[in-house]
Amino acid sequence: MLSNQSESPRDATIGPRGSRNRIRRVVGSRAGGALVDQAAYSLQNFAVLFSALRLLPLDALGQYTLVSTLVILAQTSIRSLVLEPLTIRFSTQPDDVRRRATAMAAGASACLGMIAVVGTVVWAIAGGSSGRLMVAAGITFAILLVQDAWRTALFASRRPWGTAANDAICLAATLLALAVVATRGHADAPAVMLVWGFGSAFGAILGVVQLRTLPKVQSCWHWLRTQGDLGLRLVGSVLAQQLAGRTSLIIVSVWAGHAALGQISASRTLVSPISTLILATLAFAVPEAARRALTSLRHLQHFTRMISGALLAVTALLTVVLYFLPERLGVAIAGQNWAAAHSLLIPTALWIAGTAMSQGARIGLRVLERASAILWISVVLGAVVLVACACGTLGWGAAGAAWAFGLASVAGQVVWTIGYRRAIAARQGIGGPRTRGSRYRSTSGRPRRAADTQSD
Repeated sequence: MLSNQSESPRDATIGPRGSRNRIRRVVGSRAGGALVDQAAYSLQNFAVLFSALRLLPLDALGQYTLVSTLVILAQTSIRSLVLEPLTIRFSTQPDDVRRRATAMAAGASACLGMIAVVGTVVWAIAGGSSGRLMVAAGITFAILLVQDAWRTALFASRRPWGTAANDAICLAATLLALAVVATRGHADAPAVMLVWGFGSAFGAILGVVQLRTLPKVQSCWHWLRTQGDLGLRLVGSVLAQQLAGRTSLIIVSVWAGHAALGQISASRTLVSPISTLILATLAFAVPEAARRALTSLRHLQHFTRMISGALLAVTALLTVVLYFLPERLGVAIAGQNWAAAHSLLIPTALWIAGTAMSQGARIGLRVLERASAILWISVVLGAVVLVACACGTLGWGAAGAAWAFGLASVAGQVVWTIGYRRAIAARQGIGGPRTRGSRYRSTSGRPRRAADTQSD
């Protein structure tokens, strides 16, 4: 939020219209930085996914998909538990308060990442399946958590261009590593996984320099305890819905075979830039939406509608391009898996479109701190996805599972929209745009005054 307290004396003399124009320019610059950042962030993940698609056979691709899916699920869960309270509750706070919160949140992320590394090493020593791949995933996961903490903190500090620089370094390092792997002529799943972590390690180191803050690992438990009232419900929603989706992929693998899972994975890889963009919008959109919620619910609604509309437009554009792409170019992109991926493009695009349309409502509910509503919606929709995918897989294999995902996603968008509208109506009924985040528990564990949230 750009409050009057943050404006210069010159801004106070140029009148309401000049002030509004200045705010538009500042927000436009932030949005531009966010777009550049999302492009770099998406390209990094896109490059790794397409390298796996081109370098790995379907069986290895299926195994890689299962493990990388667990990494993404765990990363999303930790982000909800540890980092989302930072953006929701501290993005409108003074710099010194936000800096202390950043150190604690980054420390909690680093601590949980180290636990993951130890766990995967123990798994490999105990003779667990895919031991090398699991250890590579544990190392990559720990690095991703730290880099994600710095990305979130930069967005919360209104520094999207700093985030863009961080992700650009990660992208360059990842492309360099992929070039080295490609020259070997043969790559396995652990190597591709480590490339992902190698690139992100540069961003984890750069974030320390950018924010001039070190992770405060010893404050891990304190951060989880003071922010758990919000974080636990958010991570519960992630585990309910995302775990249902990932379990559905396991069902496809068990009931229809690794090749069927590889076919769905190949199709999802084609639209993975949009999937990554949708997930990454939370980092930028939640802080911006929180500032708008402090001024007007109408501004909040307009912003969330804009987010959903933009994501849906990009999804439609990419789907049309991929559907009419000549086979020669498709093979150049996806290699031997192009035909299998293209055959499931429409239901996969439907799946990603439903997610895009619901993203604005998800952001709005987070800003309004309707964590209980988010949790219950996620539980219900997670059950729907699980049942639909099981039925589709039993009846029609990979194609049935893909259509089940798509139809469940569109139905979920309706539910998210209804929940968001009810939350807005409830907030209007109690007469104020101020979010519940104005009564958060501070990093010291004591409640803060509502007026404190107006100071930034």
